[in-house]
Amino acid sequence: GNPGKRHRFREEHLWVDSPSYHRDGLFFAMETAPPAHLIRPHASLAVEKGGTPHAHLALLQWHVDTVRVGLAIAWEVQLPFNCPMDHVFLLQNFERANIEFREHSFLSNPRTPEDVRSNSTLIEVKNAWSGHSVKDGVVTLKERLSDVELREALQPYHASKVLIIRKGIEKLFRGFEQNALTDQFNNKMRDLTHSWCCRRNGTVDHPMAKLPYLSP
Repeated sequence: GNPGKRHRFREEHLWVDSPSYHRDGLFFAMETAPPAHLIRPHASLAVEKGGTPHAHLALLQWHVDTVRVGLAIAWEVQLPFNCPMDHVFLLQNFERANIEFREHSFLSNPRTPEDVRSNSTLIEVKNAWSGHSVKDGVVTLKERLSDVELREALQPYHASKVLIIRKGIEKLFRGFEQNALTDQFNNKMRDLTHSWCCRRNGTVDHPMAKLPYLSP
């Protein structure tokens, strides 16, 4: 639909938004790296015609789960997020749920002011039993933080326009401490993923055609 087409133009820096789109607000970016065992193109290429590419769907599910964690973090600290979009996600449903997001090329767009792009904090997630730390300009956070712990850990960096988590985001968020917030978030996250486009004989859905949006 139109939201997807508009997003593709934005990714290529061809859509002209108002200056406020590039300046207003705070921004959250993720640099992710799927586990090596999921990056197996030969496994998908070996699937016979009409078969289900389980390896491909497992990799997509990893991306879906990772984006969901990113959305939980952005929702908790009230930030939009910057993450690549593809046909796994329904952009019109993001808009209906009032979830603000930016295209993956947002920070490289010349229309985004330099004072936004340069005002960033780099974050890595590690199994740091000694607590949070800062070294060489990189913030290290412990794994499996609750929403309250995460908000407290990020408080010193509230002046940054961009928070960039470049390692370990899938291990960062444990969940919300209050069940009511968990339900509120899960309700907001419903219907954000697309059905897998491939069908048997062009008419019958594959058993794994729907990519579920699982809880972290």
